[in-house]
Amino acid sequence: MSPAERKRKALLATSQALLDLLNTKPEDTISITELCQQAGVSRAYYYKHFTTFDDVLSQAILMRNVDYLRSLPPVSSSQTSVMMTRYFQMIIRESKLNLILFKVGKQDVLLNSFGTVQEYLYSHGYIELAGRASINRSYWVDFLAGAVVNMSKQWLQTGVKETPEQMGRLVADFLSAR
Repeated sequence: MSPAERKRKALLATSQALLDLLNTKPEDTISITELCQQAGVSRAYYYKHFTTFDDVLSQAILMRNVDYLRSLPPVSSSQTSVMMTRYFQMIIRESKLNLILFKVGKQDVLLNSFGTVQEYLYSHGYIELAGRASINRSYWVDFLAGAVVNMSKQWLQTGVKETPEQMGRLVADFLSAR
């Protein structure tokens, strides 16, 4: 196993162990020793890579977002509905993670992660705010993150009645409405 694969495996084990613990007990009662034992990693690993439990979750979500970015089509063919469809496909694959984060009040981790991805997409030409020059990009990212993360929360909590494609088109329709 390569160093990158070992790092990915340790991060996944640590984040899954943390999610399992958060699902059964309050965060302030979880010790780092308990987390490391459940994840099968050393305390040295934890302290080398993380400062807080939110760091564990943020890094795991960042890793999943990198996978999302790699799944996007070339810039020239990217459309909002396609990008959002891929996002909702990822949300479904990671539904357990997302539902636990919502349950324990950690949606800020999802909001920040979504915002980081949107900034990346904007700066690399995937997203254009053409005709919207007066829009403050930072507020736009916060607005979009709040809207999409809250839509994904409702979608998951109500039983995923729409397909990821339908959700992607819905976001695109909302954004193009005047």
